[in-house]
Amino acid sequence: MNPLATQAFETALKALPPILVSIARQRFETLIESPNLTAPLNRAGATAMGQKVLLSLPQVLASSGFISHALHHTPGLIANLLDTDCVLQPRDLKDIETRVANCCSASNTVDELMSVLRDIRRRELVRIGWRDIAGFAPLKEVVETLSCLADAAIRTALVLAHRISSQQHGEPIGEDLSLIHISEPTRPLYIS
Repeated sequence: MNPLATQAFETALKALPPILVSIARQRFETLIESPNLTAPLNRAGATAMGQKVLLSLPQVLASSGFISHALHHTPGLIANLLDTDCVLQPRDLKDIETRVANCCSASNTVDELMSVLRDIRRRELVRIGWRDIAGFAPLKEVVETLSCLADAAIRTALVLAHRISSQQHGEPIGEDLSLIHISEPTRPLYIS
């Protein structure tokens, strides 16, 4: 790792409570064992935005075992979050809906769809969690993004369930399949 990235990480460690420093350091040492991580860390350390992300990394690693584990075990995830899918920028909710809807192609089986949805969920939860822990996202954004992800995943699973059911038993007669969507307290309950 280049000196700027190392310096950013070490600076951020000093801001953590002592009990979290060892957790962050241990999880970081595990993380840097991941293949192909040196180049993204070096690129991040070379820019102001990248250094801001690196400054948040110790707090994120120390605060979430889930994020630490996912970053280590999901190839390319941390590279995306440091580069092209930077955690400094909020996610466009339409992008989540499109990404999830696109995973339900005509050739998907239930097992394939569930695998793809789990991957999307893991990647998005890491991104949302990182933004939340680092203070890059207000609570409203975190809740809206989580809700959008859940809605899109349920909607996509329903589309596949309808397709499979129709193939096995024919098109349903009468009402279309419906989802009951429970909104936040200030919004009404609606059925779509």
